[in-house]
Amino acid sequence: MSFNEPIFFVFLGTLVAAFSVLRRVSARSALLLLLVASAGFYAYREPAHLSLLAATTALAFLAGRLISGEDQRRNAWILGISVGLLLLPLLVFKYSGFLLSAVLGPHSAAMPPELIQAGLVLPLGISFFTFQNTGYVVDRFRSHLNGERSAVKYALYIAFFPQLVAGPIVAARDFLPQLANQTFFHNRDFILGGTFLLLGYCKKALLADSLASVVDPAFANAGTVGGAALWIAVVGYAMQIYFDFSGYSDIAIGVGLWFGFRLPENFNYPYSAGSFRDFWRRWHITLSRWLRDQLYIPLGGSRHGAARMHFALFATMALGGLWHGAHWNFLIWGMGHGSLLILERWIPERWLARPVFSGTYRVVVLACIVLLWIPFRAGSEPGGLALTWTIFERLFTLVPGEFSEAGLRVVVGALLLLGVGSVWGERLFAWWNSVGLVARGCLLAAGVIVLLCVAPGGSGFIYFVF
Repeated sequence: MSFNEPIFFVFLGTLVAAFSVLRRVSARSALLLLLVASAGFYAYREPAHLSLLAATTALAFLAGRLISGEDQRRNAWILGISVGLLLLPLLVFKYSGFLLSAVLGPHSAAMPPELIQAGLVLPLGISFFTFQNTGYVVDRFRSHLNGERSAVKYALYIAFFPQLVAGPIVAARDFLPQLANQTFFHNRDFILGGTFLLLGYCKKALLADSLASVVDPAFANAGTVGGAALWIAVVGYAMQIYFDFSGYSDIAIGVGLWFGFRLPENFNYPYSAGSFRDFWRRWHITLSRWLRDQLYIPLGGSRHGAARMHFALFATMALGGLWHGAHWNFLIWGMGHGSLLILERWIPERWLARPVFSGTYRVVVLACIVLLWIPFRAGSEPGGLALTWTIFERLFTLVPGEFSEAGLRVVVGALLLLGVGSVWGERLFAWWNSVGLVARGCLLAAGVIVLLCVAPGGSGFIYFVF
């Protein structure tokens, strides 16, 4: 079930009403209702894979219960076996075809096509619930949290429907304590949640879907459109993926507030970043934290000299790229960011303190980020490597071809809104919080009506495929 399907609004409204009534009778029953509803949310689109979600959740819960005491050798065995089993479905469903092609090389052409393509048939949200399950087991081993004793609460942590399919990736130490002190929303939380929902739907339905009408045809016909049109599409995609994914995250945060849960922030004006490190502190924040805690630090981090740090950084970003998909393009995207993060470490801090250099560097950072979105976007198209080369070639030779003034207007309009949000977003949000609850409620209702009237809508969320 997707957030922009009509049935979702029926599902959400019914669940909020039932949960609000049941919560006042029995907190445990209300949480059980939320768990059953989350399972139904997942099964609506993926009934065959609900058993996989249940099995991996049960495995992680059991491993968390077994890890205890001072016997670190025993705990290490439990950790290794459980993490290996948790990652196995991800490797089979997402990477089997990619690994076969990489190992066999030219001989992969002799393999049955359905076997080579097996890695593309993904259970919905498998990357996200795998990361949360493995993160929980690892944190238990590191003694960062106590083991959850309630199977219902742990299952709800993994399956909570707002963040199940595309995040944010929620750490157990942030979510599970909320279950112990969970209360239904107050009026302010309801209005704040509604604000996040409206903002998320505006980003998705008004901006991301409008940009998709410009981006998708250009990438699908990159060999025939002109260089200028491709530049518009490339810049448009950088904004499309931001508005699409941050819109999803905003909706998830808003829905979470309606049930009394606070999900973590996932985006913080990433295109206003002044460096590559700053970008990754602002973009897909929960994934960046997971990669830091579960890969970068265990690989050595910055504790063992520059060479080890550079290796850990490059490997983390390369694996982070592959997390997005079993395709060489995603590996290129991850390695590109890893290389730029390493090169940035060699820039003296005193240079970044100079306004002229820092301003110029900010432009270079943004340009590199936008250009690296090309292999990322092309990874979802047939012949992604060839398409990436074609786009770069046509971008920098500015070959003549079809050009859309309407597309240019869409991209420029989105850029202006992005700029306003980056500069004035926090002030606008502070002003909004200062407005009375009744006035905010009326403005929200008016915003919903306008959105329903003018939004093009229609396309799925980009991160559903990851």
